Amino acid sequence: MGGSLSFPEVDLKDKVAIVTGGNAGIGYETAKGIAKLGARTIIACRSEEKATAAIERMKAEIIATGSDQHNIEFMKLDLSSFNSTKEFVVSFKEKQLPLHILINNAAVGSVPLTMTEDGYEAHFQINHLSHFLLTLELLPVMLDTAQSCKDCRIVIVSSTAHKSGVFDPQNMNGEVSYSRLLFYCHSKLYNVMHAFALQRRLKESDITVSVLHPGIIKTELFDKGFSESSVASTAWGIGKFLLGPIMRDAFQGAATTINCAVNPELNTKECHYYDSCKIVSSIPLSMNTDLQEQLWDISVTNVKAWLSPEIVEKYCSAQKIGLEETTPETQTTRANPHCTDSTEEESTTTKNESTTKDKSTTKEELATKNER
Repeated sequence: MGGSLSFPEVDLKDKVAIVTGGNAGIGYETAKGIAKLGARTIIACRSEEKATAAIERMKAEIIATGSDQHNIEFMKLDLSSFNSTKEFVVSFKEKQLPLHILINNAAVGSVPLTMTEDGYEAHFQINHLSHFLLTLELLPVMLDTAQSCKDCRIVIVSSTAHKSGVFDPQNMNGEVSYSRLLFYCHSKLYNVMHAFALQRRLKESDITVSVLHPGIIKTELFDKGFSESSVASTAWGIGKFLLGPIMRDAFQGAATTINCAVNPELNTKECHYYDSCKIVSSIPLSMNTDLQEQLWDISVTNVKAWLSPEIVEKYCSAQKIGLEETTPETQTTRANPHCTDSTEEESTTTKNESTTKDKSTTKEELATKNER
């Protein structure tokens, strides 16, 4: 797992790529690698200050290799906000650019039970729902692009942690119980399920969807761990020590992502789960078509107010892809989640604040974790 990985040095000149969370960690190395291959690369993240510093560093590192390919720019995207996600899409469409590569990389982990301004558990919204919304709203641009280039890619960065995830529609926001480690795992499971359900809806297109585990990476997300008690903290420390010899740096962690985005041999129009640049099996639960469609329906229900009507009509019905309509007994919905007073939308509220105040995470603290 810790061995050297590589990807083909293809020419991405005149291509456009978006990398969420491209200002740090795996996302940083992914964005830099894509840019070095010649693509106009858009780093989508919350902090302009951090993105600007990252872009300057990327350009210097690329130039140091003798390359002059460093067309990199920042666009604001706060995945803890559906409004911000939709605003990003509007701003991107105003540029009238094609879109060849979309890399859903950004993720949050090790977060106490925290509700976003939209009223969703942080892992659920940032790692899944907002990327779900982003991807669907960008599909018209990608479909137009694919008509001419015949090869567009959507790459979703999941994790081997998805193997510990479960799909429980009654507890997707921590209504019943909460563990920050398990909710990270759940969100990574949703990533895999989303990828396969999305590819079914794109089966007649020239868009290939891939989902992957980048490896065990030496990033801030890993270093901070997921400890919730002194015992868990000790166990996490031992785990990091034992995993050290097989851990990858962020550059190697980005290799599988970049390979999925650019390797001509992967232009298959079929979704696969990758680890170490190879197709491997995700857990059987993630491959259950009925559960994938239940997750899709739940996701649509929760972001529908931000979806364009044509997107809802074309992609949000299981019947349109030849499947029987899924009607789960329980879907996750919020009580009037789209009617929040504007003054309330400025803050992030921790569920059961009166009893879990010591575990709360502010929006600013959450933003520092909203990157891979």
